[in-house]
Amino acid sequence: MDIIGWNINGIVPAQGVPAPVDPELPANGATDVSLKPTLQWDPNSNTDTVSVFVYESGHHGDENFLAFEARDLPTSTTTAVIPAGSLAPNTTYEWFVTAVNSIAFAYSETWTFTTAGGPCNIADVAVPFGVLNFDDTLAFLVAFDAMDPSADLAPAFGVFDFDDILAHLTAFSEGCP
Repeated sequence: MDIIGWNINGIVPAQGVPAPVDPELPANGATDVSLKPTLQWDPNSNTDTVSVFVYESGHHGDENFLAFEARDLPTSTTTAVIPAGSLAPNTTYEWFVTAVNSIAFAYSETWTFTTAGGPCNIADVAVPFGVLNFDDTLAFLVAFDAMDPSADLAPAFGVFDFDDILAHLTAFSEGCP
């Protein structure tokens, strides 16, 4: 190594290539995963940024089956929340993280998870799906209070009003088949 930190034999800076990031959650092979899961990984050294990718299983790298991506996240970021509507119910996905620095990149292991079944109607917003209970109403009220688009159930869309609450209560009273 010379005085500026370069390995003269390999012409690779002493910083080195990044080590692969270790996926943590959801666990490899997990089932009944929420349709809005939080992906979590263990950071590593020699990394400038990380990117996370989720593909429908069997289509790793095919942009047509890319369900979610978060690119160039700072290394201090160790989670990514997949937004509602990105994943389909009862579907298996593959996910991995890339660690990048100025020299190279490294892929994590590819892990899989399978999402839970989908909601039975617009009032079925909390796991477990297919069963309407207090958790669904609580989740709706929290989303409504936050003016989350998932709680905007009735015209006029973009306005959070009593019609949205009535739409939730009507669907809730109809129950799941």
